[in-house]
Amino acid sequence: MAKTIAATQLDFKDDESFGRLANIKNVKGKLKKSLLKARTAHLKAEWVAAVQHYNDAWKLAPDDPEILTLLAYALVQLGVRDKAIAVLEHVLTFRQPDETICGIMGMLASSMSMPDIAEKVWKITLRFNDQEPAYYVNLASALEAQEKYDEAIDLLQLVLPQFPNAVELWNVLGVVVMRRDGNAAARVFFDEGYKLDPKNTHILGNRATVSETIEELIQYSREGLAVNPQETEIKMGLAYALMSIGEVKEGFEHFEVRHNAKRKARQNTLFTIDRPRWSGEDITGKTLLVMCEQGIGDEILYSINLNRLRSLGLKKIVLTCDPRLEALYKNSYPDFDIYTCHDQTQHGYMYRFFPKLQQDLADGKIDIDYAVPLASLCHIFWESVADIPNITTPILQARGELQTLWKNRVKALPGQLKIGVSWSSGLVTSDRSSQYFSVEDLKSLLEIKDVSFVSLQYAAAAEGIAYAKERLGVEIHEWDDFKIKKDIESNIAIMSQLDLVVGPLSSPQLFGMAAGADVCWIATGFPAWSYGRKDGSVSFYSEKGRIVRKEKGAADWAAPVKTVADMVRDMLATKASNA
Repeated sequence: MAKTIAATQLDFKDDESFGRLANIKNVKGKLKKSLLKARTAHLKAEWVAAVQHYNDAWKLAPDDPEILTLLAYALVQLGVRDKAIAVLEHVLTFRQPDETICGIMGMLASSMSMPDIAEKVWKITLRFNDQEPAYYVNLASALEAQEKYDEAIDLLQLVLPQFPNAVELWNVLGVVVMRRDGNAAARVFFDEGYKLDPKNTHILGNRATVSETIEELIQYSREGLAVNPQETEIKMGLAYALMSIGEVKEGFEHFEVRHNAKRKARQNTLFTIDRPRWSGEDITGKTLLVMCEQGIGDEILYSINLNRLRSLGLKKIVLTCDPRLEALYKNSYPDFDIYTCHDQTQHGYMYRFFPKLQQDLADGKIDIDYAVPLASLCHIFWESVADIPNITTPILQARGELQTLWKNRVKALPGQLKIGVSWSSGLVTSDRSSQYFSVEDLKSLLEIKDVSFVSLQYAAAAEGIAYAKERLGVEIHEWDDFKIKKDIESNIAIMSQLDLVVGPLSSPQLFGMAAGADVCWIATGFPAWSYGRKDGSVSFYSEKGRIVRKEKGAADWAAPVKTVADMVRDMLATKASNA
């Protein structure tokens, strides 16, 4: 689904607002020519050219605050936030903050996921001008990002009567209500905005998000992209929607926007190795670098295509990964060169470094002809769902000594069945929280006798384990000498010994798939990677994977958990009959 779009950017895109900042009539010669060229590029949203011409103008008028402010704005549009910050810092050395500078700073804080700072800056901006609806929009967005929903709604209810035709106010109100009260409650506000402006991309993207059907979501997404083909979050939403109905070719084509630098912090990835991007052409005899995706779960999910690389006649395959996966990949893909990555966030960008690989490249120990992000292999290899590989054997294996250690430990647990459970994620944001449940929700499963339950929970595990023991009388086993979030190799070794892995749409279940365990996902719906299957089966793991869905509108998780509990009872009955 599309990530909701709330904030309105400070807008200098029309000729009138541009003129307020750069009075071209009062300058002459080269400076006037540079500004005229900058204005032409600016109004066409050609930001590379605009930055070039603003730079030329800056050299001719180094202390002109208006030119520098416009340069900072163009740099923000281009995605070069660190440069924009440097320019604004320079402006503030000889000019007091004003409405325009505060507006750009607020925009930067919002785009760099610093909502507490954005809230303060937008409140200051409103002191300069309380008649600009966009500033209220951005303040409400900053409040929403901090989950201050009631405060944001109170603000919007206060200002909407003053600006009833301000589409973005209706849009951000819809976003906040959706976060607090759900999609159905928010739909009316997006519909009101749609009536006012059916070509507003923020409204279209968010109306797509709260759609009742996939078909409706796709319709609004396509309308949004018809208005602006470069709208990154609408493309992402459309990508996931198309994947979920099995349209993998077009879905993964749109998914290529996932690393776009214009996306918010930690949603963008800038790779620090510059090599030609492989897009499917013949690379026989070449060396290919496969760059890991953001999030360890995605690394596992998209690694299902790695074996196919062996059939391409490559001279060498270089695979990068999260450091926690290094030993597993070296053990599972001994014919690949394995290197680790390191991420660092600066000025709202997530830079992905490859320290050892980059050193080996500099020393001439290795050469790389082409590079490709891991998930882009789906875009290259999959024309239809028929091309999706079906995993029938483990794709990751721990070292032999670890397998032996955890085989003995799991075997020593009481009960006929050993089942791994998790209930939440290590990253629970306001737009993801509805996907997860609590230990209490698992009651009907945990109370089944003759079963040992093993914790696969990353975050806040102790609280859930204590609740199960004190309130349900059930022990969820864990080991003190094992750090579940850091030691992924032991995760894989444990899961390879379990009879079943149960949990939400989070990383542990993907580890279970990689280890070859039976896996049951409990979900609010079918994820994008169901790739069109609505019967609960998993296309890439059809023999051992199942999705049990919480029905739309259901008040709690009782029904899907009961379904899983019934599955476990059937497993116990089968085991007893085979004894």
